[in-house]
Amino acid sequence: MPEQHKHNNSVVVNGTTLTLRTCDNSSEVIALYDGLVTSGSGLQNVVITWGAGSFLDRDMFVWTATGLATGYISSTATIATGTQTVTVQPGDFVFSTERASTVGNYSTSDQAPAAAHTGGTNGGAADWTIGAITGSFVVRPGGGGISDMVTGVYR
Repeated sequence: MPEQHKHNNSVVVNGTTLTLRTCDNSSEVIALYDGLVTSGSGLQNVVITWGAGSFLDRDMFVWTATGLATGYISSTATIATGTQTVTVQPGDFVFSTERASTVGNYSTSDQAPAAAHTGGTNGGAADWTIGAITGSFVVRPGGGGISDMVTGVYR
């Protein structure tokens, strides 16, 4: 679950505290949390505790994945690049989120996303189930004024 955040936050789903995988440590505004929630079905409670920085957006994008062979593989967080490259293989689940002045639709990425989402005024996200690509996969949100991105790969 990518989340735009300020450090000292926590994310809890149905009583399970998620793990912070990566964040943009420089500007502290975007992060990736994940975890294995072993109980519950249907709607689940997601509790986010926010740190300081009340001026920041608080956009959150949630994905669920079942039947993963391995789970978390890798993630990356960058500032103001407009693209990110991750290593994938067919069947991998990839998701990405951005903070930008103009949110993009990710359509120029190496594979069209399964879905693209917007949140608030500055948050955008997309997800993919990788098809025939093995190796480098470039994520391109396509928006304007991108200041932070995070991308995660799961298998």
